[in-house]
Amino acid sequence: MRLRAAALVLVVVLVAIGLWPTTTRQGVDYAVVERRVPLYQKGWAFVDRHRKTRALADSLIGESLDPSETVRRLFDWTHSAIAPVPPGAPVVDDHVWHTILRRYGAEDQAADVFATLLVYAGIPATVYLARHPESGARIALTSFRLQDEWHLADVRRGHLFRTSEGHLATIDDLSSADESMGDGVYRVLLETPDVLGSPYVSFFSRLHAVGDPPVLRGELQMPGPRLRFEVARLFGRAPPVGWASVPEE
Repeated sequence: MRLRAAALVLVVVLVAIGLWPTTTRQGVDYAVVERRVPLYQKGWAFVDRHRKTRALADSLIGESLDPSETVRRLFDWTHSAIAPVPPGAPVVDDHVWHTILRRYGAEDQAADVFATLLVYAGIPATVYLARHPESGARIALTSFRLQDEWHLADVRRGHLFRTSEGHLATIDDLSSADESMGDGVYRVLLETPDVLGSPYVSFFSRLHAVGDPPVLRGELQMPGPRLRFEVARLFGRAPPVGWASVPEE
């Protein structure tokens, strides 16, 4: 009898927790809309997105054992799959997986998709906002770490930067690029059309090292890291989460 009563209490508690009201946010044309959903629905959607993102990353990586080849495969897919926002279409910002399903997104969303897929492949990555030194305009790149060095890629413009020797270019390579690099990254920077009214190369004049972000945004799409983060946030100890960007002067 006591066992049945305890089981009944447990069921009631679990149902109450599952029906606990939570909020989810969606940005449409840069206006954020909130809606209330029960906790079980939000949790199920989270796990479902994680499962599908993991499956996609695994299918794209295939048999690759070389981290550089993994980067290339994920980059090529993201560049071809995530198109710019079509004219007249809304800019929708909610979850990375939804950007993948829509097959289009703003520049920072494409960079975020690439970064998230890299994180699922075990490669630390984050969105990197490079700022023009005079106008303050920003472009969204993706930074990723291989062998203790951080590299950059521009998914939207199709640049997986490489040196003249064919190696993936580091942030140091890009920030110090000049004519001496021959047909490597400097030529790519010079030949890319102007962005936001400024020469593309000018956005790379003040790059800085990324370091190791305390929490990668891509990790928060995974149940384990997300649970640890939420527990830390509950106790006011959550580390900052954000994108790497060129600091203001």
